[in-house]
Amino acid sequence: MKRFLICAVAAACCYVASADARAGFTIGDIYATYNELHDENAVAHYDSTGAYLGSIAMPATSIYGSTRGLGFGPDGLLYVVQDQLHQDAKFNLVDQVGVLAFDSTGALKESYTYTGTGSNMNNISYGKISFDASGHFFVGAGGGLLEFTEGSPGSGSLVFPTSNYGVFDVKTLANGHMLVASAYDIYELDGSGHVVRDLTQAENGANPYRFVDLRGLEYDASTGVLYASMLSDSSHYFQVMKIDYATGALLGAKTFTYADDLFLGADGRLLVGSRTQTPIFLDKDLNSLGSFSSAAGPRMFVTQFGPAAVAAVPEPASFAMLGVGVATILAAARSRRTR
Repeated sequence: MKRFLICAVAAACCYVASADARAGFTIGDIYATYNELHDENAVAHYDSTGAYLGSIAMPATSIYGSTRGLGFGPDGLLYVVQDQLHQDAKFNLVDQVGVLAFDSTGALKESYTYTGTGSNMNNISYGKISFDASGHFFVGAGGGLLEFTEGSPGSGSLVFPTSNYGVFDVKTLANGHMLVASAYDIYELDGSGHVVRDLTQAENGANPYRFVDLRGLEYDASTGVLYASMLSDSSHYFQVMKIDYATGALLGAKTFTYADDLFLGADGRLLVGSRTQTPIFLDKDLNSLGSFSSAAGPRMFVTQFGPAAVAAVPEPASFAMLGVGVATILAAARSRRTR
């Protein structure tokens, strides 16, 4: 009986403790890429306050490699998208999308490539990445949205082609859908890549606006708020916008020059990258909370290492059930001793 009790408690404790044992990164640390002034193939590393800690050089995995978007997968590895050039069998240089997965030591754990239709990265804002809950990740490219399967390096495919404009950002949703930003539209796609909603423009009272040169997306599922960045509009330049996704109403806006990639951290801060400005922190109402260290210069793509997904940790009910189970075991033991 004692042995059973010890094993049950130990198993539960191990399950909880293992939830954040993911590749050795520090929760809260920030990573960013693409400094337009140098176009270097490296990832800048910051602590949670934005203090610059150094950079991680990317390996030379192709003839040319320029870092683009980045994000943490469910496995805790840091996935970095590269604009690459590949030499085909006839020695022609062709566009290639690369995705490199690293642990906290900078060790390369996996390398993905895609050279098929839509693989061009001819706009520096292409290359943002997002993960779903079923072992796939998605990358925005010049020809549309690319899908990869984790652990399968050659699995890349074009799942949402765009005729005139590529995909500048993608965010996966808990229901299996995706939000995708093209230049003038925000699409909601189902799991098969079919459009279920096209949010092209909206009005908020006397402040009409429309999407022009969209660049970044973020979605707060707890409030139903969509955050988007765009470069230009006839009356609103370089905007970070807060939008009620259900109605399309504009809830607020902030000007930030060349605002591009957005990332909403678990701490409620919105990280905003720019190709000409040092990245900044905003709260959920778009109030300024300061900026990153200027030591690394402007950074276009941003991400933050957060805690493990809530689903990986037992719900309170699970702990309650564990407590009931332990109490039952103890009661049975006392009853046995009494008898």
